[in-house]
Amino acid sequence: MLKQSRLLLTLGAAAGGLAAAAFLHAPAANADACDGLGGCTLESGGSPTDVEYSGFRPFFEEWTDNQPTNVDAAGSPFVNDVSGSYDVSETDIESPYIDDVTYNFGTFTPAADNSSGIDSDGLSGATVYDIVLDPGGKTVDGATTYGLGNLNVFLADGNHVEITSDPGVFTNYLYNTPTESGDWIEYGGSSTPTLVYDTLANPSFPTELFNGASSLIGGTPDAWLPGFDSMFPPGLL
Repeated sequence: MLKQSRLLLTLGAAAGGLAAAAFLHAPAANADACDGLGGCTLESGGSPTDVEYSGFRPFFEEWTDNQPTNVDAAGSPFVNDVSGSYDVSETDIESPYIDDVTYNFGTFTPAADNSSGIDSDGLSGATVYDIVLDPGGKTVDGATTYGLGNLNVFLADGNHVEITSDPGVFTNYLYNTPTESGDWIEYGGSSTPTLVYDTLANPSFPTELFNGASSLIGGTPDAWLPGFDSMFPPGLL
């Protein structure tokens, strides 16, 4: 599924931090250090359930499942640093032309030793859409990648992050709240996003916010799903 090549930024899955938390307005009363889209690491909480497959290889396939996903709050007082978990329903539709993945996060379930329910990473009710056109069909700087990628993160509070990438050409970064929005574009060969427009109190590019959004692709543990390219004989793709 080319998951690793689809990451749109060079980042760690624990990216996020204070800038993301500030944007997402995490409840200060809970002193929730890892609320804020990517402030903590997502890890597999066990084997997926309700796994279903349909399709006709090698033309297309669809996988669905429910994946228990733990929130790892590094340095926290919780057992094994796990503050709680989500049940994430996943749908992955693949063909030689498109890879379309949807993640729906359920309600955060705090760990037994997390009575206040903090450090949830703020993902209850979130939906993540990760779409790639022409998977494996482009080479940039010697690396196999995709033709066009689009990542959308919709949070339950109405906040929205979108990253659109044409590898080697441009990456566009957009985020919206119910009252503000901002858009930046970074052209191939550049490492500095250019402001397109904003209505923000702070127009600085929120690196941590977009890193946090991107980390959800690699952080959601769906590596058990077979890659579409595995259906084809060697050298065909």
